[in-house]
Amino acid sequence: MAAMSSAIVLSSVTILCAFTLADATIHGDADVAPSVNVYLGMAYPDSECSGSSVHSFSFKKAPGLLDCYVYTDVTGENVSGSFNITCLGDRAVFNDFDRENCTGSIVAWGTTPWAWYTSNTCSSYEYYIQEAGHFIVNESFVGQLASSDYPSTCHEVSGVWAYCPAFKTLLLSVTGVL
Repeated sequence: MAAMSSAIVLSSVTILCAFTLADATIHGDADVAPSVNVYLGMAYPDSECSGSSVHSFSFKKAPGLLDCYVYTDVTGENVSGSFNITCLGDRAVFNDFDRENCTGSIVAWGTTPWAWYTSNTCSSYEYYIQEAGHFIVNESFVGQLASSDYPSTCHEVSGVWAYCPAFKTLLLSVTGVL
């Protein structure tokens, strides 16, 4: 019976991950195409990242600065501010700065799944703004961060692990092998 229930759990997780993987390719905004090496994030009013986005933001790796990214328009021109990313396990901690070189005052911060940067998935997370408090943000990353632009503390996540990291943990706990 234990083997049968393990098979059912694995099948359910596999199906869930397959739907998540298929769904991840649906979201995004085809009307907004950023320049090469400029990344695009879209914010949505719901946790499914469905319907029309409420706003978008663009960024690129800051040249010559470790783990630093600058906010840009879709053509890659700096607009204002910057942020850094530090990975802690499968989470990416970020700090928004008031200057374009990841210095100055921290004006906002939050933590997202690292997979948000490496896959086209929707994520809901708490975003803290220095002067305004915290908000729940629903965002989808359009495309994925190029591995050459990864922060030094973050590692590549690919395949099914990018879309369903819990699957790896479950597989190990049930079968003892990958």
